[in-house]
Amino acid sequence: MTSDSSFPWQPITALALLGVFAVLAYSYAAVGLQHILFYKRNFFGVKYVIETPDLIEFVCGNTVHGTQFKDAERRSIPTVYYRPNSGIGLLLSNYPRGASGTDSLRVGTIGLGVGTLASYGRSGDVFRFYEIDPAVPALSDLPKPYFQFIKDSPASIQLVMGDGRLSLEREAERGDLQKFDVLVADAFSSDAVPVHLLTREAVGIYLRHLRESGGVLAFNISSRFLELAPVVAGLGDAYQLSAVQVRDQYSLWILLSRNPELFRIPGLEKRATPIVLKRHTILWTDDYSNLIAVLGHQQFQPR
Repeated sequence: MTSDSSFPWQPITALALLGVFAVLAYSYAAVGLQHILFYKRNFFGVKYVIETPDLIEFVCGNTVHGTQFKDAERRSIPTVYYRPNSGIGLLLSNYPRGASGTDSLRVGTIGLGVGTLASYGRSGDVFRFYEIDPAVPALSDLPKPYFQFIKDSPASIQLVMGDGRLSLEREAERGDLQKFDVLVADAFSSDAVPVHLLTREAVGIYLRHLRESGGVLAFNISSRFLELAPVVAGLGDAYQLSAVQVRDQYSLWILLSRNPELFRIPGLEKRATPIVLKRHTILWTDDYSNLIAVLGHQQFQPR
């Protein structure tokens, strides 16, 4: 059998090469002046640390999960979803110290990121981070870390590796209740949402770890792809919790508490509003969840 020399392989090859060059050109344009300092692919996705003229950024997939100013005079300023005027920034900056009988705060966070929230810590405070991705802590804990928030914080920093919900559940089962003033659920900004952290059963576990005098559950739902406000509102209704939201162009936070007075603290009260819903509340449980029901595009500017 003879080959057909007329097979149009040249145009196909040319198109393939053109496609390769197009991808390379797009990648170059996307990176621009950025310099990749760290790259890692594991079960939890592709992540990298990028250096720009002014910032160091942590990116997972196509989502920015943390940034820090390179300038030593500004590197302690919280950025991205955690800016001083964000919901969590206003809460931590103004939380009534002494309400629990001590001037120090206990803050738990599901999701470490680059440890930005540690910048709100003061001497005597405890910030306890729960992180599932083994590649993430090294970004803030190397001899010369890419990010300095953890290193510079005067608070006591604790790290618990593993799934945040399961870790909190095991602690509760052995009677090791954390008595948090604030418990932050910060794992919903990317396109891969850990649904098990947003169920009725999960919130039941979180509430066990708050101080008996109240405390606040803070949900960062700054997702570009999902409208999670109806889900968090449904969780608040299920446990008869007071709820407010704080939204700006960079983030959307929903705060839940047994004690509505905590939302009337100076600094936070003027920015906190009732939750604005575009659809009915939805209650997710360990037996039922529906991501299709919360699909919706939202604009945020994390940088």
